[in-house]
Amino acid sequence: QYVRWGEKGDPLFVKLGSIDDATLGDGFIVGNYDNTLFLPDRRIFGLSFDLDGQLFGFPYVGIETFVGNLAQFDVVAVRPFVRPLAWMDVPVIKNLQVGGTFAMDRKPELYEDYLAGTAEPVIVYGADLRLPILANPAISLIAFTDIARLHNTGGVGGMVGFGGRLIGFLNYGAQVRVLGENFIPTYFDSAYDLFRTAKYERVDLQDVAAYQGWLASLGF
Repeated sequence: QYVRWGEKGDPLFVKLGSIDDATLGDGFIVGNYDNTLFLPDRRIFGLSFDLDGQLFGFPYVGIETFVGNLAQFDVVAVRPFVRPLAWMDVPVIKNLQVGGTFAMDRKPELYEDYLAGTAEPVIVYGADLRLPILANPAISLIAFTDIARLHNTGGVGGMVGFGGRLIGFLNYGAQVRVLGENFIPTYFDSAYDLFRTAKYERVDLQDVAAYQGWLASLGF
């Protein structure tokens, strides 16, 4: 299925092949992207690569990257980040991350021939803050906030929330979201390859209403 070195969140993380959980930052733009939806008929070979300066004793910078399909180079994303307060000897504050995400689908028409030659690349970009508060095997907790823009429509959205794990495997989270017109949060989500055409049509028609609300999750 895949070849992997390390786990997501380690100073060095590499995953090649079938990837069903690609997330950058807080997942507000790329969250749990899955390139395995066409198995067993079609196998897609992707890449996740993260490198943290902590690996070299330089915790001030790092980068997360993802390519959904190395043969097509369609969905690509990158999130560089910095820890501007890493020099401080304060356990929580020194881990503050300031990041920026750029994600693009170069080929929205990849699985729909009728869009060939007419579909423009879909581009989403944004900025985020992440503050790890607790990090141990029993419980982890991260507070975060994001703002992002869907370039094709000019739609803007933001959120603030927290999340983490309990007893090592139970995932939890909560967010308050404020989303403007024609903005779609987590555009590149777990079902994206199945519904990329439907999403593109909504972007093309610009018929997404603005709303404010909350999101909560609990699972394993």
